[in-house]
Amino acid sequence: MDINYKDIKHAFKNFFIREERYKKITKNSQNAIYFYSSTNDINVIKLSNIKLEPGTTDFFLEKLLLKMKISEHHKPKFLNLIVNAELANNFVKDDNGNIEIVGSFDFVKTTLRDFFPKITNLTMEKSTSFFNQQNMVKNQEENEDIGELDLEKITKSVSSLIARTSPNKLIFTWFVLAAAVLTPIVWLSLSIMYNLNNYTLDGIFGVHSLFSGGTTLSLTIDGGQWWRIFTYGFALPTSQMFSNIFVIGFGGIALYTALKFSEATIKAWKLLLVMLMAYIMTGLFVSVMFPMQITAGISNITAIAVGTLIMSVAADSKVTSKFIKLKMIWPVLILILITMMSGGGKEDFIAMGVGLASGSALMALMPLKIEQSMITKIGALVILLALIIVPIIFIFIREFTPATDIRVLDTLEAYIRNGLMSKKTAADIVARIGWVYYFPGNL
Repeated sequence: MDINYKDIKHAFKNFFIREERYKKITKNSQNAIYFYSSTNDINVIKLSNIKLEPGTTDFFLEKLLLKMKISEHHKPKFLNLIVNAELANNFVKDDNGNIEIVGSFDFVKTTLRDFFPKITNLTMEKSTSFFNQQNMVKNQEENEDIGELDLEKITKSVSSLIARTSPNKLIFTWFVLAAAVLTPIVWLSLSIMYNLNNYTLDGIFGVHSLFSGGTTLSLTIDGGQWWRIFTYGFALPTSQMFSNIFVIGFGGIALYTALKFSEATIKAWKLLLVMLMAYIMTGLFVSVMFPMQITAGISNITAIAVGTLIMSVAADSKVTSKFIKLKMIWPVLILILITMMSGGGKEDFIAMGVGLASGSALMALMPLKIEQSMITKIGALVILLALIIVPIIFIFIREFTPATDIRVLDTLEAYIRNGLMSKKTAADIVARIGWVYYFPGNL
């Protein structure tokens, strides 16, 4: 079997990183890989297929050895591996414990047994898997070579990401945030002007949400107001002023955090397409599957944005992707907090879960720099099909009409009283739902 140097690099790279816990730095100009660790007996390993001419200095190696010194008198141990079948097999160890092994792959592997016993399990194949019974890191060649000692490189990468999320470089984020925050604020002002509290009975809340575009089975599906699937995320989340301000404020912070990193790392058309499709799918699903639930507010948009972003970096092990994953912990906690503080029930958590799942599943099927595994794509496809097919089936097989919902009737009365809907239109909606109700003549 023909073995080339590229296969050899993959094999040793996976062995030293996965089994011996080394970090790596690749120098393409020298066709070499440097492994380093402050905890192993051998601190620095250089892998290449070329033997330097006598008198030639590897300045990068000297710099790396200098970094590995833990004290003034400490001398890091160095292992130089030159794997080339055309060179004579040779093993040299100096007085400082530095080692050089030159020769074929089999010779180098055999010689390394004295220093790395696990090397006996190392095998050579023409594929991306070189270590027996181990799952290799997919697309590791494309990953950034950032080690624990490269603080400057880590800082530069994170700083570059943060710079791309600066407010003056964001367009999509500000557009969505303005719509998701300002629209319910406008509705909050209108609810005061329209005296919507007069339509809210003690213990019965939801008129504010429905009046401002929230979605529920009776109005959206049975009543024919399908437009609510597009407006529910911009409606008032609750019927209490303090709760609305709390949810809109903290929800806006969480949404901004998710969107700014999304815009900095995902192409605009992908982000727009995924969020729009996930938003519609979530609206349809919750409208059909939770007959008595009113879904409204910024939390649903935020959940979609978080799911989209997390999936976009899920398969990427770059330091910037890890940074983003950590940053998403805060928005998730905010979503949980505002749902609990606003008195949301299990249906509200499920609705956010649907948004999170739909955003993640759609992004998993998008072409990304680091492609998702086939299992992930199949799972995402199954989730999407379930979110689409299940509510459609339930729309056509329902054999009952939901019980009369006073919140829906109060909402229609509020529309009539404030001149936003005629009494005939409201009566037609009630009849379409299947209820029997006569609006008061003084409306």
